[in-house]
Amino acid sequence: MFHQTIVVGRVGANPEVRYTTSGQAVANLSLAVTEKYKDKETTTWYRVQLWGKLAELAGEYVTKGMMLLIEGRMNTREYEKDGVKRESWELIANVMKFLSSKKEGTSHSDGAHVNSSGGGPVVDDDDIPFN
Repeated sequence: MFHQTIVVGRVGANPEVRYTTSGQAVANLSLAVTEKYKDKETTTWYRVQLWGKLAELAGEYVTKGMMLLIEGRMNTREYEKDGVKRESWELIANVMKFLSSKKEGTSHSDGAHVNSSGGGPVVDDDDIPFN
């Protein structure tokens, strides 16, 4: 069983889109979430992975500095580097919401909402607020 996680933050770099051998798109991006405490500011970086239509949309419309809301499940992977076992966390997205435009880089109140599940809304170019 897994829990849905929602993260709102700024994109750290343009997404990298690749295709599996079966032709399915997969995109990776980093999302910076900054929290402010009394006199401190802490930034946490999240690795985000998007599949299928979400990956294609991210590759086409998402750019560094944009504000996004990502909803999905947290996944952990173990790997070894320099003989040391390490753990990496990433968010496997099933919802992406644009909170700022590609052109403006500022908050956009009617951001497009994209859901990767079959029952989600159909998104075409008219639905993208900054197209």
